[in-house]
Amino acid sequence: MRLYIAVSTIAFTLIASCSDDNSDEENSCPEGLEYCQGSCVAPGTCQAQTAGTTSGQPGGGGGTNQFTSGAGGAGNAGGQGGTSTQPVAGSTAGNTGGVGGQGGTSTQPVAGSADGGSGAAGGSGTGGSGPVDTGDANALSCPDGVTIPAEDVISDFAQSEPTMYKTDSRGGTIWQSWSETTPATLTIDTANPGPCNSGGSLRIEAAGTDKESGEGVGIDFQPQDANKKKSTYDAAAAGYTGVGFWAKCSPERSFIYIKVLDAANDADVPTASGGAPCSYSSEPICSQYGIKNVTITDNEWGYYKVYFSELLQDPKTGSTWGEMGGLDPSKVASFQFQINTPYDTSGGARVPTPSNCWVDDVHFIKDTAPEPQTTCAAGYTVSGNKIVCGTETKIFRGVARPSMEWDSSGWNITPWDMARIKGWKANLIRFSLNQDYYMNQFPDIYPKYVARSVRWAEAAGMDVILDLHWVDNQHQTPTDNYMASAATNSTAFWAKVAAAYKSDPHVIFELYNEPTIKDWSAWKTNFQAMYDAVRGAGANNIVIIGGLDWAYDLTGVSANAINGTNIAYNTHPYGNKAPSGDWDGKFGYLAATYPLFATEFGTYDCSGDWTRSLITYMEGKGMSWTAWAWYVAPTGQECQFPSIISDYSGTLLPGGNAQAAKDGLVKNP
Repeated sequence: MRLYIAVSTIAFTLIASCSDDNSDEENSCPEGLEYCQGSCVAPGTCQAQTAGTTSGQPGGGGGTNQFTSGAGGAGNAGGQGGTSTQPVAGSTAGNTGGVGGQGGTSTQPVAGSADGGSGAAGGSGTGGSGPVDTGDANALSCPDGVTIPAEDVISDFAQSEPTMYKTDSRGGTIWQSWSETTPATLTIDTANPGPCNSGGSLRIEAAGTDKESGEGVGIDFQPQDANKKKSTYDAAAAGYTGVGFWAKCSPERSFIYIKVLDAANDADVPTASGGAPCSYSSEPICSQYGIKNVTITDNEWGYYKVYFSELLQDPKTGSTWGEMGGLDPSKVASFQFQINTPYDTSGGARVPTPSNCWVDDVHFIKDTAPEPQTTCAAGYTVSGNKIVCGTETKIFRGVARPSMEWDSSGWNITPWDMARIKGWKANLIRFSLNQDYYMNQFPDIYPKYVARSVRWAEAAGMDVILDLHWVDNQHQTPTDNYMASAATNSTAFWAKVAAAYKSDPHVIFELYNEPTIKDWSAWKTNFQAMYDAVRGAGANNIVIIGGLDWAYDLTGVSANAINGTNIAYNTHPYGNKAPSGDWDGKFGYLAATYPLFATEFGTYDCSGDWTRSLITYMEGKGMSWTAWAWYVAPTGQECQFPSIISDYSGTLLPGGNAQAAKDGLVKNP
């Protein structure tokens, strides 16, 4: 069970309310307080408390909770409150009681009166100048001329406690930390404000845990009930489409799960009225939807927009965990920033990883998720040995993006990562898929993860290759010779994928990653079956077909060409087995007859000369390519993978191989 705590690391001070209706003299206040518009307040706070109107008797000075009542007639509002986490009631004798002073950061409003009026509601005054979300007092002025209206701000951490601003239908709650072991420490960091004008940020520090879900922070959109059950907020009725925020970590931190919950029954402890709590591993499943395995980059404030329409539910093997119809924006309950514990593809134990991250300027958004950018509306076709859009030849240059073959949602496959890849001028991205995930393990949710990744790539202005990378044995190895035995399942896979993307000509199908089959006749039989499955589903998308020897060798294609149209062939040259003198004979000769791709290539020593020579050769042949790989490999394995980046902000991996790939991309328009 997760341990939840309210923030307790931020000091607060209670300030007495001591208004005197019969006196306006400064010396009427107790020692240590000063007179201010009918209230006794701490020295130096008067200016912040006097932004109300002045008709009638002034209201009482604000206390130290979020809503404190004051005394007076049809007076102005009470002043700005303090910073207690507990509500404080307070009003003095008077007529019907002025409006309580808005301010402070209590999680609950309390109406209080001493011996006069109701305290909670009163005259015609207006609120003070504290952290309220009416008017422009808390609007955010952000980079690139962006202004976020005050009513959309959730928390900007300019105040001394991390609360959610109050409106008529939401808010008044405090940010919480949680963990399966020791909760994270939260502080307001005034030395590291985000790019907007808030003056502070929420710093999240944790030692890390070996548990999967690690630690994190979150805020409920409404106060919980007495049984710790979440309440819901109708964000759709308010016109909200998601949540935006700025964040950074030091150092770069991966495996962050940004999520929104959308059900009142998502209780974190057993409840008297609602039965057992939801579970994160068995029924009833907690209704959490999000973007998983996000990387927040090192010491660089990044802007993140999380659209409700793009949030999916994380699946679990062996349970009935499913997509459950998608997030309901009319019933959102909370926003959470969960820092999961990293793992590697070997399945070894998770290693506790310290967290040091900042979040700032959290707000609701009203725009819609970006639509795919159409670069060739009519779709690509093969004409002779070229791929064309109409009459214009198309050369694809991009990067391979692994990880969806071993993790259903992928590692840092996000819209923000797509934007960074596009920043390198890539026009194509290759996603590696898992056949068993698509067909058997996660048939309801994995196709949605794939479709979301495709949408993000196309919204960034790139075309997409969907590569069948792992099959039923969860890999492809030379001893399995697995292509022949998997033909039936692979044809079923491609029939399903092709049906899903037959209306999207910007998706290219790579039918099988690296065949380990040894015989050209069997090669043709299996690829012909997969090709026919694609066309049988009504899809005319371009298909890519790799050769023998882990897709490197295309020498037998001329005599065993697949029957059909819109076909290109594919090679995987790597520095350890593809000397430059071998390229014409192994694959280059075919460029005179068919379009050619190299959807993987690289060196295992990170050196750049071989890669530069290969890219120059491919350019001369009119070949398209995706460099392997846009992926941060484990420390010590960067060149063995091989990678082209050392972090997800796009820092080049040293050695020359990565620089050669990036330099090749600049040829794209």
